[in-house]
Amino acid sequence: MMGEPDAADGHAFDSVGDLLAIAALTAVVGLFVFVSPLSDTPLRPVVSLVFVLFAPGYVYLSVLFPKRSCPSETADSASATEHSDGGLGSLERLVFSFGVSVAIAVLLGLALGYWFPGISRSNLYVGLAALVAVGLPLAAKRRSGLPSDVRMRSPHRTVSIRVRSALAGQGTAANAMNVLLALVFIAAVLSVGAGVESSQGGEVTELYLLSENESGEYVPRNYPETVSRGGNESFALGVTNREGETTTYTAIVLLQAFEEDDGARLLVSETRLQTLSTTLDHGETERIPHHIEPRVDDRSYRLTYLLYTGEPPPNPSVDNAYREVHLWIRVSSPGE
Repeated sequence: MMGEPDAADGHAFDSVGDLLAIAALTAVVGLFVFVSPLSDTPLRPVVSLVFVLFAPGYVYLSVLFPKRSCPSETADSASATEHSDGGLGSLERLVFSFGVSVAIAVLLGLALGYWFPGISRSNLYVGLAALVAVGLPLAAKRRSGLPSDVRMRSPHRTVSIRVRSALAGQGTAANAMNVLLALVFIAAVLSVGAGVESSQGGEVTELYLLSENESGEYVPRNYPETVSRGGNESFALGVTNREGETTTYTAIVLLQAFEEDDGARLLVSETRLQTLSTTLDHGETERIPHHIEPRVDDRSYRLTYLLYTGEPPPNPSVDNAYREVHLWIRVSSPGE
């Protein structure tokens, strides 16, 4: 009978099984983000990428669309007409989950970049995990308010049936295509995760620049656009060691002038302002306060910070730096 609880037909788990799987995935990713040596394994970026590109979108699609795309086979024609709209199929949920997850991650990244110094994998995970934690009970509540024969169920049963049918040469061509697309999607996620790991090459040091506000706090915004020649401007260079071992860092601070030549930007002068150094344990963060006192001609400059592990090379440059961060400023005469 329509509206009868799932427990009556033995499928209570089906209504929330996918949501429980998302909760488990969120917890597992937390282990890979915060617990060593899991955080240093090649599996971390793969698991993290699946979480970032799937979990948030799936959860909030479940909140917005608690119905499945079509009623169960036991539903009568009246209920089929009543509930045929407003649902999403398994393949639609997979594709839309990816799109919505990307949008959520981008918006969260913008918010974190504004309020916090730098976007680390830890604060991105915490933000996404918090959104997932809020969405999961909402999704479960939305489903529980629907009759059991139209509410969204965990797709594992449908997927397994379609896979077996496709492998046995049974079922429709659409089923086989759905299975193929799902496998392609999974392979794409895994390959991107492997590519992210290889491109990182162990380079996981975080570098960011902070400016001083009116209350004397260092914040990742409100950077000065103009600095007086001979004046004194306060900054802090933030460094977080994620190398897995104690590391000594050296930062070279440069004031660089450029000119445009046929659309190309050419370096015409470079002034070395100072050298900053620190030694950090794995996971340790330091904000190195310092002052900039430009004594150069009036014009626009690029204030460049080049970070190296250990001793810097004889000719520091953006090309040979381990990390780089910069800020465009204009040096003006006092009183302007």
